[in-house]
Amino acid sequence: MARHGDDEMVFTNHLGDFVSAQNLLPVVHAAAQNGGVADPESITPHTLRHSAATAWLEAGVHVRAVADLLGHSSVTSTLSTYAHVLPGSSRSAVEQLAEAQRGSKGVNEGRTETPGAIRSLP
Repeated sequence: MARHGDDEMVFTNHLGDFVSAQNLLPVVHAAAQNGGVADPESITPHTLRHSAATAWLEAGVHVRAVADLLGHSSVTSTLSTYAHVLPGSSRSAVEQLAEAQRGSKGVNEGRTETPGAIRSLP
């Protein structure tokens, strides 16, 4: 796979040319059918991307690595989409982190506590 455009992942052929989603779709459908998927037409390259991200997180791959592999510029997008697949106690911590990042103004901007002070999350 190669990068093409803004965070868009695409496949290349044996010559290194980009393969359009339209040309890739029949290959994905055939693989789904061969794999015994009940409705192979419902499987898309995006389905495969989502499945890979879910499998990586369930296997314990660090969320930053998954965000990088998906081409996300921030882990916030990854966390808000995939927090539900993270193991039990980690899920709560990750959801709190995602919420904190959504509400943050930037490093130290708007900060009111004393530098170095420890505060608990709600």
